[in-house]
Amino acid sequence: MPNYSIRISFFKIVLLLFLLACCLEFTAGKKNNNKKRQQSGSRNQDREYRLKRLECEPIADSKSECTGSPILKENCVLKCISDDCYSETYGTDPLEEGEIDTVRGKSFRTCMKKEVKEKERIEREEATKSNQLE
Repeated sequence: MPNYSIRISFFKIVLLLFLLACCLEFTAGKKNNNKKRQQSGSRNQDREYRLKRLECEPIADSKSECTGSPILKENCVLKCISDDCYSETYGTDPLEEGEIDTVRGKSFRTCMKKEVKEKERIEREEATKSNQLE
C-alpha cells in the first residue's frame, strides 16, 4: 500500500517552490523595468552631451585662444559645453599638456548630466503648465 501522505507533502513542497519562483520572477521583472527607465534617461543625457560636444568643437576650432594644442582645444570645448560645470570641475586648475584626468572628466560629465536633467524637468513643467492653461 503506497504512502499517500509522503506524496502529498512532496507535491505541496514542489507547488510552494514553484509559486515562490514565480513571485521572485515577477518582482525581478518590475525592478528591471525601473532600471530600464533610468538607463534610457541616462542615454538621453549621454546623447545630449555628445551632441553638445559636436556643436562646440567647431566653435573651439574657430577661436585663436583654443588652437595650438589639443589640451587648449579640449578646455575650450568643455567650457563651451557647460561653463558652470567647467568652473566647478576644473576651476583654477585646467587640464595641462599630457594630463589625463579621468576623475575630473567623470565629474564634469556627471555635472553636465545633472544640468540636462534639470533642463528636461523645467521643460516638462512648462509643458504641463501650458497644457493646463489651454
